[in-house]
Amino acid sequence: YSSNILRSVGFNIESAIGLSVIHFTVNFLATFIGLWAVESIGRKKLLVLSFVGISLALLILFVAFLPEYLYPNHTNSKYERKYPNVTGPCLNKTDCMSCIDGTGCGFCAFSYHNIINASCV
Repeated sequence: YSSNILRSVGFNIESAIGLSVIHFTVNFLATFIGLWAVESIGRKKLLVLSFVGISLALLILFVAFLPEYLYPNHTNSKYERKYPNVTGPCLNKTDCMSCIDGTGCGFCAFSYHNIINASCV
């Protein structure tokens, strides 16, 4: 499905297939690195290292997204106050549906407590 995803974001079919081939080739070659690591380091050590790495990554994501969850202010109005000269097609969007339906915008973050008070980028 990666070529379909790449086509949906604007790549033509030839570029999407070419990029997919690169992606799958890297994935195939990385398999041999994983096999070597399992044989030389050991399964148990790799399991512990993976657990520590994943836990650290999740902790970083938790810390990064915590302020947005605790303070679900409308990000667009926050940017408008902080940067009054910034313009763009996303600043006038007030909810997620108008954000993702509009051209030039496409990412909408919202708090589960208040879906109307969304951030459009």
